Amino acid sequence: MDNKTELRIIAKSIRKTLDMQNISHKLCEKIKALDEYKFSQNILLFYPLEHEVNLLELVNNEKNFYLPKIKDKTLEICPYQNGDTLTLNKFKIQEPITKPVVSSKIDLIILPALAADIHNNRLGYGKGFYDRLLENTKATTVLPLPKVLIFEQIPTEEHDKTVDILLTV
Repeated sequence: MDNKTELRIIAKSIRKTLDMQNISHKLCEKIKALDEYKFSQNILLFYPLEHEVNLLELVNNEKNFYLPKIKDKTLEICPYQNGDTLTLNKFKIQEPITKPVVSSKIDLIILPALAADIHNNRLGYGKGFYDRLLENTKATTVLPLPKVLIFEQIPTEEHDKTVDILLTV
């Protein structure tokens, strides 16, 4: 597949057919089993879009969780706890209203994606927010996706960042 736009359309179409609640729960269990998760204290998650993996069941009081907030062309890292007030951004994604922290505080980043390939390349939504964030972090990155959204190869560009751990169910 050599066209990112076409692949995004295909991935979104596939996602609509999946039991994401069940898949999300299984992916949360796999994340909890990772040593990288067990030994992390500050974890960046993402707030799920419709038909996207939902990892919010991970949020607990044993670790510090964060959600991203878009500011210009970057992502700010904001504390998040269950029940915190969220607001919709221009992309219709829920964001925290809490004050951002420095990204170097984060141990583990759990990334959203539409698809990935067997070489740990991630196909995002096309705005580059996470690629820019990953340029300035030493945090371990995890990408949880349904197996059906893992392809042999997806198109990549020079600025695209690979992930450290690809988890599937």
